[in-house]
Amino acid sequence: MKNLFLLLFLAFGLGLFSYSQETLSPKIIRKAYYADKTPPLREMTIILPGERQREWKNSEIGNPSIKMIPPAPKTPVVYENLQETTGILGSRGPIKSIPGIGNVNGVYPPDTEGAVGPDHYFQMINLSFAIWDKNGTKLYGPVDNSTLWEGFIGAWTGSNDGDPIVLYDVNADRYVASQFAIERPNGKSYQLVAISATGDPLGEYYRYAFEFDHFNDYPKMSTWHDGYYCTFNFFESGFIGSGVAAFERDKMLVGDPDAGMIFFGYFPDKFSLLPSDAEGPMPPAGTPNYIATMNAFGNKQFEIYEFNADWNNPSNSTYQLGVSLNPGNFNSEIYGIPQPGTSSTLDALSQMLMFRLPYRNFGSYEAMVANHTVNVNGRAGIKWYEFRKNNGEDWSIYQQGVYAPNDGLHRWMGSITMNAAGTIALGYSVSGSNDVYPSIRYTGRPKDAPLGQMTYDEVEAQTGFGSQTQISRWGDYSCMNVDPVNDSIFWFTNEYMNYSWKTRIIAFDFAPIQLPEAYAGPDGYVCQDTFYYVNGVAQYAQSWKWTTSGDGFFVAPNNLYSPYLRGNQDLQNGYAYLILTVNGFEPNLTAKDSLLLTITYRPTVFAGNDTVIHTSSLYLTNPQVTNAASIEWATDGDGFFENPADLQTIYTPGKGDLDAGQVKLTLNAAPLAPCSFGNSDALNLYFDPTINVGEPIVKPTTTILPNPSSGVFTTNLTGYSKDTEIRIFNMEGDLIFTEYITSNRLNNGLRRDFDFRYKTKGIYVLKITSGNQTQIHKVVIQ
Repeated sequence: MKNLFLLLFLAFGLGLFSYSQETLSPKIIRKAYYADKTPPLREMTIILPGERQREWKNSEIGNPSIKMIPPAPKTPVVYENLQETTGILGSRGPIKSIPGIGNVNGVYPPDTEGAVGPDHYFQMINLSFAIWDKNGTKLYGPVDNSTLWEGFIGAWTGSNDGDPIVLYDVNADRYVASQFAIERPNGKSYQLVAISATGDPLGEYYRYAFEFDHFNDYPKMSTWHDGYYCTFNFFESGFIGSGVAAFERDKMLVGDPDAGMIFFGYFPDKFSLLPSDAEGPMPPAGTPNYIATMNAFGNKQFEIYEFNADWNNPSNSTYQLGVSLNPGNFNSEIYGIPQPGTSSTLDALSQMLMFRLPYRNFGSYEAMVANHTVNVNGRAGIKWYEFRKNNGEDWSIYQQGVYAPNDGLHRWMGSITMNAAGTIALGYSVSGSNDVYPSIRYTGRPKDAPLGQMTYDEVEAQTGFGSQTQISRWGDYSCMNVDPVNDSIFWFTNEYMNYSWKTRIIAFDFAPIQLPEAYAGPDGYVCQDTFYYVNGVAQYAQSWKWTTSGDGFFVAPNNLYSPYLRGNQDLQNGYAYLILTVNGFEPNLTAKDSLLLTITYRPTVFAGNDTVIHTSSLYLTNPQVTNAASIEWATDGDGFFENPADLQTIYTPGKGDLDAGQVKLTLNAAPLAPCSFGNSDALNLYFDPTINVGEPIVKPTTTILPNPSSGVFTTNLTGYSKDTEIRIFNMEGDLIFTEYITSNRLNNGLRRDFDFRYKTKGIYVLKITSGNQTQIHKVVIQ
């Protein structure tokens, strides 16, 4: 998405354009360019994420580093309902906090998006997606977004161009995923849309491609009773204008290839329109979709247009201005969000409304909420609105506020929504030049709070641990939804910084603060030279940290899951206490728990000295062994031990031993758990070795063909009778794909097709766990 700060400043600041109140007729009426139906997603070829080249986008939309020329200093804006302190109502913090997809495609920004359904959470970013159950168990992914359009034949084949949107259509129990596809040689661009055929996001999909005459950038999509509405910014070397399309929902829900599109545009004086998105019950039949736009420069105004789609006679469809509202003065001129330890700043995207525009029908009135970023005395804050429409009346601003606590921090990249109780939740990014790295926070307000105020205390849902210096792009959007099951709990996804950008998925409500709870985990054992992996649990906690009673160290002390390597003092003591301290959502609310880590030593083995005995003698062993779970003697000759599992036992030489004149006796010591490597030692009795090696037979088998491959290969699983998990790791040990397969799908074997052509060439590890058995296979991509 292009930074059009200079263009927008000139256009709106100089008043070169004016809006029209005339009723418009459609610019384009078309049928879907192509449509088909997929097999279940869980059976489709899996395309693993890899780095993608996206320089083509710069040629379509110009230089993304263009910044608006700062005007002369001006008098600070006096805002209505400026909130310079956080709220005072405490809340218990996130109910769920799930690690989302990271930068597996090597792109900036992530375009973080997600949708929550009855049983699943579907996250889609640039340029990958993954699906979890609502307990946070990853069921599928991450995979390349092109996986969803694999086998969808057209000019877009093989593309994965980005700007994804995923929605849950609560009134149809379907997931809707979409992204653009660019085919510039024929001068056309496309919006690809995939709608789940049922409420199962891992099942079948109806797929559609809709054609546009210009590059359809920054698509923003919504669900409505009579269509899926999508807004765009259009480019052809430069900005042409914005536009909005309606896709024929009723036909798309049944996979009808004749589904149509109605399009209005192009509007050169409008940028980044937003379509109203039904949260909760659909609006009544005949209700137009509301398209909102904000003039960020010059004459400040908030306009709401009405899109009436007539699918019986599409040419009768209309688009017109419903109402123009005065939001008061504000300043959208922000020249970068600072970060700790660097002069590099992040884009604020303050020239546009932020995704989404949630709509909710309360019966006696209708409501929408929106937000955008503003400059408040040199720091970024969030200006938010609640619009209401009473029966027969126009939309009006019921309340608005500017959330900008005066603590030196910048808040931007917001997403806002409202649940069935009228509670508003606002999530956003936060950063500062001192010690707050780009992080994720949220706030909110109950329905009966003073107008224009976010009265719930701010919650840090995910702390950042680094600054982004490679590029200024941030966002371009985040996403707040309401859980469709209870119409109460909020789900929010956004990016934050670590060593690279990462994303987080959180679920929360504003229930009262509860005392934090900490569980370090059960007491554990670790081998002397290996990592121990803690996996703590923190409830009602804002932050947490691991410490030790010894001198070892945690690789990631601020993560609940972290490796711990013992120190010399730990080794000398034979143990260490690992302590988890969690901090609640109010000062001095803490909880602690600890586990006892016992250090297990590797076996030491001394079989004995080389010895000479009489040819008629027997040999009594006398070894020294410590820290062994069990021992076993072995010979390379033809003699035998009276009891090979005893330390002291009698060895009777065989004829071959005597003929050779010597034999080697080896003592093998098995390690105590959890050590995985034993030890051995050997002695020579003087009186030619033969070695017998047995291979264990594992009934379940896995074949990988071809292997090595150029990136496309097939795995076949046979003989598996229990629930099975497939995991793929790169050589850095990073988990790049997970799939959980229930036993009933394995009765006749299972074939999985993989596409690694976009991954780095090299060696990958395929790990298959079924019951208490694990198989590990090497996969070579060359």
